[in-house]
Amino acid sequence: MKAIDLNNDGNCDVVAGSDDGNIYAIDGKNGSTIWTVNVEGKIKEIEIAQMDEYDVLDIVAAVSWPANKVVVINGSNGNLIWEYDNVDYVSHIEVFDVNNDAFNDIAIATPKMGSQAGELIMVDGLSHNAIWTVSPFYPSYSYALSHGDLNGDGIDDVVAGGSGDDTMVHAYNGLNGNELWNFVTGGGLM
Repeated sequence: MKAIDLNNDGNCDVVAGSDDGNIYAIDGKNGSTIWTVNVEGKIKEIEIAQMDEYDVLDIVAAVSWPANKVVVINGSNGNLIWEYDNVDYVSHIEVFDVNNDAFNDIAIATPKMGSQAGELIMVDGLSHNAIWTVSPFYPSYSYALSHGDLNGDGIDDVVAGGSGDDTMVHAYNGLNGNELWNFVTGGGLM
């Protein structure tokens, strides 16, 4: 769930994702529906970010089974802007501009499923194509991604927490996905 002014009335509104496959935009002033959009899968995470060249903030959602995709939705009206569906079960997302092209990009974490390793995919916010992929990847089952310029090159890097199978904090270069470092902890990360 996130709070942001979607209808420019000066009050924060609420964006809620549900396991019924819907994303709800709720007027913060009176609790009425601004818009609802069905994305055909359980919502695992929501981020608010500027994803196009318009002034309205947009909704980025990690959508898991059965749709397994990331959707970018216009925050003012609920219209689909674009989606990335070349993924298995999406568990986490992080939104930031990794290639300094003035468009926010999306880091997507997919968990290990049985014997299939997870992936960390960086998707370009302008072309909507993968910039790089890290595999195998073992993200935490709770919130697992963050970002910041770790190596001082002016480009934000990705930080990911491991699961019980991988009890490390991993740092990945934002430009190419190469691992910068890892740090072993005593258990799965939250």
